[in-house]
Parts: sequence; structure tokens; C-alpha cells
Amino acid sequence: MSAHGQEFDFSSPPFDLLTPEQARVLAVAIDIEFVPEGTRLLEEGAGSTAVYVILKGGIAAVDERDGVPRTFCEFGPSDYFGATAVLAGRARHNYEAIEDTLLWVIPAAAFRKAVESNGRFAAHFVDSLAKRTALAETAPPGTSDLGELMLTKVGDALLGEAVVVAEDCALDEAARRMRDRRVDCVFVNGEPGLGIATRTDLLEAIALRHLPLGSTLGGIASRPVVGCDADEPLFQALVTMTRRRIERIAVFAGGQLRGTLGLAELLSHYSSHSHVIGLRVARAESREELAAAAHEINGLVRTLHLNGARMQYLAELVSVLNQRLMSRLFEFCFDAETRARCCLLVMGSEGRGEQLFKTDQDNGLLLAPGLPDAAVADGARAFSDGLAAMGYPPCPGGVMVSNAAWRGDGQEWIERVSSLRGDTSSAGLMRAAIMLDSQPVAGDAALFEPVRDALLALGRDALWLHQFVVPALEFHTPLTLFGGLRGRGSAVDLKKGGIFPVVHGVRLMAIEHGLRCTSTFDRIDALVAQGALSSQLGTDLRQAFGIMLRLRLGQQLDAVREGEVPTNDVQIGQMRRLDRELLRDALRVVKDFQSFLSTRYRRGV
Repeated sequence: MSAHGQEFDFSSPPFDLLTPEQARVLAVAIDIEFVPEGTRLLEEGAGSTAVYVILKGGIAAVDERDGVPRTFCEFGPSDYFGATAVLAGRARHNYEAIEDTLLWVIPAAAFRKAVESNGRFAAHFVDSLAKRTALAETAPPGTSDLGELMLTKVGDALLGEAVVVAEDCALDEAARRMRDRRVDCVFVNGEPGLGIATRTDLLEAIALRHLPLGSTLGGIASRPVVGCDADEPLFQALVTMTRRRIERIAVFAGGQLRGTLGLAELLSHYSSHSHVIGLRVARAESREELAAAAHEINGLVRTLHLNGARMQYLAELVSVLNQRLMSRLFEFCFDAETRARCCLLVMGSEGRGEQLFKTDQDNGLLLAPGLPDAAVADGARAFSDGLAAMGYPPCPGGVMVSNAAWRGDGQEWIERVSSLRGDTSSAGLMRAAIMLDSQPVAGDAALFEPVRDALLALGRDALWLHQFVVPALEFHTPLTLFGGLRGRGSAVDLKKGGIFPVVHGVRLMAIEHGLRCTSTFDRIDALVAQGALSSQLGTDLRQAFGIMLRLRLGQQLDAVREGEVPTNDVQIGQMRRLDRELLRDALRVVKDFQSFLSTRYRRGV
């Protein structure tokens, strides 16, 4: 079908998912219709006889609440609408022409036939944001090993045999078992639970500790066994190895030991160098070597992002590497005695494990009773300077260990937390938000437990929660900018308009429910498990949050490649249409979540 010499564009998503034959069949049914400005084509809640694709002009999706019409979003050339009304029998909004408009018209029967004949095409139109996100994140076949890594389950990898021996198995017998079965570890069955002993363990026991060959494995086995489920993605296994600094983990299926997965087997599926970066960090003998390893992380992030890594996995892996960098730098800056008497805390996005891109430093130092500040001041300055050399800019608000205001013993930190109750200024609420995401990464983590308890106690103060919700509500989602011609040339601050309301709202609910986790993804899962969030809202929030992180990261990486300073802005006109649609849906989830928070905390439940 053509109009004024133009053919229907089957190269535009999602129609590019159709096969040539499917596109040919659909093209025969497509017609053209002109509608004047002000025409209402679809009514909210009603079905539709067609799916429409805009050729020229513009359409607005309008919601009416309390008799007041509000524009949800605008659509321009190449955008489509009406698919939900055809497939589900009810439109989500009213759809009106905002100017004289020319439309491609796809009859409902022809559209349904195309959906039924192509699963990927059908997946694009489902209401589930999760399924549409999966479609958007699918990397083209053959682009790299990462697509396989994300899709391959641990149980499908080349696993080593799980050889189990008794607690009283002698060292020399264990060595023979490993040789005969061609494995490099055995599992030790006994009290208190399953253990593991590797070739290295045997070598150290015999050569360094001079244990007799008849000594039993029970004395050298490591417990508990680090493992993963056979249904987990290989990427998650890589994250676990990187975090725990090991090269082999146990694989379980249905609670039963199935085998082992080694780094060599895993890397046979994987072309990235995350574990190599981790090894460079561990072996660094100077701050310069550490900085060199740190600068490789951005390249890793770019590789993973370009190849479709899911944001939760990517964030978790980068967080592990960042924490290992900081822990190693901590060792360079403080002597062993001092390290044992203090605790390094990371806060803000780093504390949540969501600092995909080096933005600024957010950290503090917790001192043991009796350790004077003068004993750590020089090391703290060296630590902040070292992070800056690695590419972590100083915090504009001074939330760094080099600032004495973010150092102190446990009682001083608890007093700072207590003072937050009476400070409901914007600065006070933001200070609370930063501290609530605190996580220990080096030193004596036990020092942090009383402080964590004090932070969680804030969640039992209903009046304080009533004020703490305000920052999550004061930024409005920029929905009216998306989809239409008027918004495509605009830059939108995605942090203010979408990411921050989710992070802060979920943080608020997590504190109210006494959750100790800090990751936004983990907090959402825990809130759903406790019944504080519905399963549907939890799923939508996870997907919306991942979408926004992915789109922002893409723009930041592009800015760095062009030699520009990365920001939180996303350029609407530079997005794929599928990304614009996903972002529009994600922001709608944010808007619904803000309404939920407003009802719960500003008006009472």
C-alpha cells in the first residue's frame, strides 16, 4: 500500500519483526485514512476495529479524571496506537487528533493474524512491561558471547562432577579420588554441613602446614559451600565468583548437589574480562596499579551494556568490582591495626550497588571507641585522593571520609542519625537518604550494626515518614514530552523525572518495614515478599527501574565517547521507537507509584 508515493514502513519497530511473507500479507490489508483536527478515534475502555500508524500529523492520548482532560502523551509520524484496544478489547486512553492527520489503518482481523503468526511480534504488544523489556534487551544473534551468557543457564554449562567423600577421608585418599575422577575438588559430607576441599587446600595442608597424609579432610574443608542454582544465568555465577574471589562454585538443582562450575568453563562462554579486572585489583601493589585496573571498569560496562546485559546483573557486577577497589585502596591508606579498628562505609548509589558510572564519592568512616580522629585523618585524605585518581570525582556535598563530618565513632554516628528526626529540611531529608543506603565494605563490619539499628529505627516514626516521602513526590514525570513531535527534540532529566522517585519511594518503604538490604531491586523483591507491594506493582517497578537505568547509561556512555561530561539527561529524538515506548510505559509506572506513595504516606492508610 502506498500514499503519495510512500510505502508502509516495515523496517520500523515492531513491524521489522515480521517475516517478508508476513509483511506482504499484512500490506495487502492496510488502508489510509484522513482525520481532521479534533477527531476522537478511540474511547477509553472501548475496543477498536483497527490499529493506526501515523503517517503525517499528530495524535494525543488523553485521560479524563474528575471531568478534567489531561494529556498523557503525544504521538507523531511512525508511532502506532490502538493495539491494546484490538487485542484486549479496551483502549487505555482517549485518542484524539491534535492536528489534521493522515493515518495508516491496519484492520483488526489482519493485525490479529500477524500477531498469531509471529511470537516476537506478539510479545511487543502484550501489556506486560517485563516481556516488552526482554524484547528490547535482546541482542541480535551473533553479536557476542554475552547474549549466550545471559540466556544460558548454569545447568546447561559444562559442569564438573561432584565427588562427595566422608568427613574422615584421609588427605592422600582425597588426592587419589581427585586424580582418578579428574576433578580439582571434593565435597566433604559431615558436620556441620557440606564442605569443600580443593587441590590447593591439599597442597597447603601438606606442604605448608606439614599435616600427615593420614589427616582427615574434616580439618581443612571450607564451609559453608558457595553455590548457585542450576536455573540461574551464567552471568549470576560470574558475579558470585567475582564477589567471593573464588574460581569454582557448587551447582545445586532442587536442593541437591549436581556438580561444580569452574571459572575456566564459565569463561568458555564469556568474552568479557570482569574476573581479570578483579584479579588485577587483588594483585595491585601500588595505587597506580589500582587506578589502572579501575579505569578498565568503564570499558567493561560499555561492553556489557552494548551487548544487552540486564541492569540488575550489570549493577551487581560493577558494585562488586567497585567495592573490591575500595577495599584494596583502604589497605594502602591505613595500617593493619587501624583497619581492624574502623569500618569503611559506602553510601548513596554506591551503597545501593547502582553506581554503574563513576559519578561522585559518597562514603564515611566509622571508628571503634577510643580510636582518635587524628589517627585516621591522614589516611582518610589519602583515600579520597586515591578515589579521585581512579576516576571518582569528589562529592560536591562533601560526603567523603576526608571530611571530618563523615567520620566518628559509633555513638557519634548514632547521634547524627537521631538528629535526622528533627531535621525535615530538604538538606536534612537528603542527608537521611544518603545514610539509609549505607553499607560496610572494609574494616570491622560489626561496628556498623548499632548504627544500622539506629537507621532502621527511623522507620518506626510515622511523623518522620510523613515528611520523608516528600522528595519522592516533588518531581513530576515528564510524560507529555514523549511520543509526539513536540517532545522529540527535548532532553529530559531521567533521574529527577523517573529514577529518583522509584529509588526514594522504595527506600522509604524498605525502612518502614525494617529491611536491611539496600539495592533497589532487592528492596522491591523483599517488599513484595512481605505483602507491602502487590506482585504486579513490584514487577512493574523492577522493569521500569531497569529500563530507566539502561537508557540513562546508554546516553552517559555516548557522552564519554564524544568527550563530553555525562549527565542524567536523555535525548528523546535519539531513541529507538521501542525505547521511547518502553520509557513512556516506565514513566507511567513511576506516576502510579507516586500516587500510591501519596495516598499511603501523605493522607494516611
